[in-house]
Amino acid sequence: MKIRFQSSRLKTGFSLLLLAGFVAASAVYVLSASIPEPGPVAAPLSRGGDVDPESSMRTGAPSPAAAERRNNTVPGATPAPATLEESSWRVLVEPRFMRSPVSQPVPNAKATVMAAGWTDSTGEVHCFAKLDFDQLRPPGWAAFAEKTQAAATAELARLTPEYSRDRNRVVECAILRSDRQTTASAIFAPGFLKRFSDVFGAKLLVAIPNRFTIYVFPALASRYQDYATRVASDYHNSSYPVSLELFELSAQGLRAIGTLEAPNGG
Repeated sequence: MKIRFQSSRLKTGFSLLLLAGFVAASAVYVLSASIPEPGPVAAPLSRGGDVDPESSMRTGAPSPAAAERRNNTVPGATPAPATLEESSWRVLVEPRFMRSPVSQPVPNAKATVMAAGWTDSTGEVHCFAKLDFDQLRPPGWAAFAEKTQAAATAELARLTPEYSRDRNRVVECAILRSDRQTTASAIFAPGFLKRFSDVFGAKLLVAIPNRFTIYVFPALASRYQDYATRVASDYHNSSYPVSLELFELSAQGLRAIGTLEAPNGG
């Protein structure tokens, strides 16, 4: 009887183990069946900590809206205030490497562009973000450039040329310089060519090494290369360099014709 009692208990324990194993296996099956298949990875958080609803899923290609927003946050672009007077608009001469969000090419130029800009109450110059520029009325570059002519004319009127003469007292260069970041925008004043053509002829050569300085030379019998070292110094030593390219200004407009090279390579 003792042996039978132990055998019965063994059988009962074995049955309980089988039942527990069956229950555990069933639970694992039900749990795995309730887990959904993995879907696309959600877009990363934006810099502000919020999910960007306009970004694509992580497929390697950003959505058009996300790409456009990045175009408005490149270096040099500053959101414009809600109320911005037209008198603060400027066409700027800027280096291409600044990647201004709204720009137009200067014909033949490799390193210089015309950029849409504005000035704040302190006189500091900013480039328009693309979204801000697109909201201007009337729209488009041509309308914007026309609206800036009055400001460019006023800028030119504030500048007093410094004339440089050769040993025969013939004027060979005019230098326009000020501490205003808008100085270079004077090149787009409708009366700029007329002001200096009386001295240098119908075509001018122009160098714009930084935002504060414009060199003007005659197109004929010009000695602009003698000023290459000074132009290069003004470019490299400025916090706001513009260009080492040389431009021709005529009734047809502004175009690049080459690069000023200092004799010592500077």
